Amino acid sequence: MKTLILSDIHANWPALEAILSAEKPYDRCLFLGDVVDYGPFPKECITFLMNEMNVGVLGNHDNAIAHDVDCGCRGDFKQFSEETRSWHKTLLDETDLHFLRSLPPLAQTHIEGKTLYLAHATPQGDFFQSLQGDEVDKAVVGIAAEFVLLGHTHVQFKKYVGRTMVVNSGSVELARD
Repeated sequence: MKTLILSDIHANWPALEAILSAEKPYDRCLFLGDVVDYGPFPKECITFLMNEMNVGVLGNHDNAIAHDVDCGCRGDFKQFSEETRSWHKTLLDETDLHFLRSLPPLAQTHIEGKTLYLAHATPQGDFFQSLQGDEVDKAVVGIAAEFVLLGHTHVQFKKYVGRTMVVNSGSVELARD
């Protein structure tokens, strides 16, 4: 079973299309948060997730648009985020906002007898913390899952903490590695 894991799409439909073109067919689509902000295609990206996503979680930028709060993003991206978020609000309708509001901060799913735990930034549901180094190890202690899937940092990694594989799939938009 092929599972597509997406994170930090940030309204970049052309980049998402390129990934889909390279990765189809897939059996399941998991989403680790932040479909909106920065890019020019929030509606197209949300529509894709509404139609294709099996399990997903809320990111800090999704939360900001859905609940009209600050996203808590990095200072060097803050103005860009605020301005695109303001613009995105004019592009999205109530159905889109309802979809964002319906995303949970944490989720769990099972694939082929394995438990996958999904979070945007931390397994505790903190939208704003960027886990680094040993913080990852401490954050997954007590999580009963074979896989912990994270996003938020825009940096890919895979590491084992005991028997748990912790994976960050990186980002569709604004890779930082």
